[in-house]
Amino acid sequence: MLEDLSSLVLGSKASVVLTNVAGPCQPVSLAGAPVERMMFCGPHPGNERGMGISIFSYRGEATLNVVADAALVLDPASITRAFDGEFAALLKQSKTAPKRRRASTRGA
Repeated sequence: MLEDLSSLVLGSKASVVLTNVAGPCQPVSLAGAPVERMMFCGPHPGNERGMGISIFSYRGEATLNVVADAALVLDPASITRAFDGEFAALLKQSKTAPKRRRASTRGA
């Protein structure tokens, strides 16, 4: 009942849910088999929100998942294409940017 009430109240105030979850950096296994890729769908409850976007990283790779109401978002694939372009640009920039040293927190 509380979830339904919060979804009704908050759902009428938002049109999209965006989540960003940092997953494991090292490979993991499930029942002895290595997991090649992970993804998830963020919360998309109720009738009020038109889109849910989830970003999940695993082993240094990011996966984008877009769930959209077809009546509200005519081309959700354009969002994933734009994400791919921006992510590639950030990756390129990170490879050409000068390396910065982290400040030591020892003794602080």
